[in-house]
Amino acid sequence: YQVRDVVTNDTIIPFDDVTNSTKVSSDSSGMFFNLDMSNLEAGKTYCIDVLISYNGVKEKFMSVSPYFRIEKSNS
Repeated sequence: YQVRDVVTNDTIIPFDDVTNSTKVSSDSSGMFFNLDMSNLEAGKTYCIDVLISYNGVKEKFMSVSPYFRIEKSNS
């Protein structure tokens, strides 16, 4: 997966197919990933893109998630 700023289209967390730090995991309940949101700026709106690599062919699926916004914590 990668995380992209919806307004600027900037990639904030890029696909990592070298060390697989953005690779989706799976278990008996399905597929998942843990997203560290501490790197995302409050007040911005983001979306998640997915890259599928199969038999040497890579295909990107853009904006597969609903848009989400990071809110500033009051604590």
